[in-house]
Amino acid sequence: MEISCSKATAALVKHLDQIPVEYLALEYGVNTPASDAIVTVKSIPTLRRLKLGGTSLTDSEITALAGATQLEELSFGILDLPDERLPQLQAFAFLKSLRIVPTKKPFSAETQAKIEALFPKTSSPFSK
Repeated sequence: MEISCSKATAALVKHLDQIPVEYLALEYGVNTPASDAIVTVKSIPTLRRLKLGGTSLTDSEITALAGATQLEELSFGILDLPDERLPQLQAFAFLKSLRIVPTKKPFSAETQAKIEALFPKTSSPFSK
């Protein structure tokens, strides 16, 4: 299921847990806080693939999202990823595939290498 519209709100997202969906993409224009979406995502036991686009996750949202351990694949945007934020990503070691999309400027080669080192058994978080 892919949702991408400017009028979608938290009211839409909160009922997604009633659908046995395996893939969910909340894309550009979905006008709901990521924290609301994450609460719902964590409550969908059948969900395996998630894409959060058009938003940049905060530290607390990343921590909350790491609790969605039923996921196998995850793609999300992030505004800034300094070295001190990197340890948060270790909580996603259960994933088979992780894609991190910088929302402003690309990550440096050094930052990319540090992130990839955190996930030796996961497909690269960066498009090659």
